[in-house]
Amino acid sequence: MHKRILPLFAALSLLACGSAESDLEGTWGLAPESIDEMANGVPASARAAAKERASQMSMTFKDGKCTATVPGMGSKEGTYVVKSADGNKLTVETEMDGKKETMVLEMDGDAFSTTMQGNAVKFVRSD
Repeated sequence: MHKRILPLFAALSLLACGSAESDLEGTWGLAPESIDEMANGVPASARAAAKERASQMSMTFKDGKCTATVPGMGSKEGTYVVKSADGNKLTVETEMDGKKETMVLEMDGDAFSTTMQGNAVKFVRSD
């Protein structure tokens, strides 16, 4: 389980989202389908615990600051800047622990999709 959660936490610490800067503000959690995907490959005996932990992961964005939270692993804080918006896609630059990353997020109402470490991931508004 840690092999799947640790890389996701690292990617979450660099994540930002939205189609307009105001759409970005709030708290976002992993969508059920992404939680299920994270639990794939986890032994059946640990699958429920993996899904529970994934369901408690969140990202919060407000006033240019972002926080990634993973239960049992703590929180990481950083900053974000919306570089451009094109329709429902936002290009966002994040910085955490001195590392910058640029990501493209595709908004769909109260959800957004992105790619993290080569995997499609979906988040839903949780606030």
